[in-house]
Amino acid sequence: MSTDHPDADASTSAAGAPGPGQVGPYETARQYAAGQLSREQVIDQLARWPYRPGHPSDGYDWTTLDPGEFNETVGKALSDGLLEGDTYDAVLARMDELER
Repeated sequence: MSTDHPDADASTSAAGAPGPGQVGPYETARQYAAGQLSREQVIDQLARWPYRPGHPSDGYDWTTLDPGEFNETVGKALSDGLLEGDTYDAVLARMDELER
């Protein structure tokens, strides 16, 4: 998979859960940046995605750190300018509301 699109092969349903024919979090953010999704749609879809959790480093080797799928996709979308900071914060808040 390309580092430009961390989830180019992922899929989600319209509600944000995995489903055939849809895209993952990074591509969802790209669609939002292109004006294809509303702010509410992108927040809802990104908040509902079942992200792979991260793992801390082993304490000896920082290369064992795994930041998790959220940081690899949504964090990258923020860094790449596909999401605004307040939209990123709204995704985190919605995830808290959904207890994820």
